[in-house]
Amino acid sequence: MIRERFHHRSRHQPQTQINLTPLLDTMFNLLIAFIIIAPALKHGLKIELPEVKAAKLDEQEKPLVITIKKLERDEEMERIYFQGERIDLERLSERVSAALDKNGRKGVIIEADKGVRYGTFARVVGELQEIGVHDIGLVTEPRAKKSREKSREE
Repeated sequence: MIRERFHHRSRHQPQTQINLTPLLDTMFNLLIAFIIIAPALKHGLKIELPEVKAAKLDEQEKPLVITIKKLERDEEMERIYFQGERIDLERLSERVSAALDKNGRKGVIIEADKGVRYGTFARVVGELQEIGVHDIGLVTEPRAKKSREKSREE
C-alpha cells in the first residue's frame, strides 16, 4: 500500500521541460497578423496625385509631410494632415514650426490630391511661408508613358 502511494505521486511530479508548442503557435499568429496589418498602416491616406514630369527627391532623410485630401460628400473644406495626423489649418503653422525646431529641418513636402481646390492649397502654402518655410516640395506621380507620347504628338 505504501508503494502504491509513492508510485502514484511520482506520476504527478511537475515537468522539468518547457512545452514550446503553444508559445510558437502564438508567435506565428502574431507574425501573420503584423504581416497583414503593416501595409495598411504605412499607406493610411489614399490620395490621387497629379502626374507631372519631374526628378525624384533624395530620400535620405524623412521629410515633414503635409497631406491635403479632396472634399468628400458633405464637407465644406478639404482635410489637412500633418505627418499622417488630421489637423486644422489654424493649428498647422504651430505644429510645423515646433517640428522644424525639434528636428532642425528646413523644408516641408506637400502631398495634395489633384482634386484639391487651389484656394486651400494656397492657404497652406501661405501658412508655411508665414512661419519662414520657403523650401516647399510637391509630391507628384511620374507621368505615364501614354501621356508622354500624347503630349509629344500635340
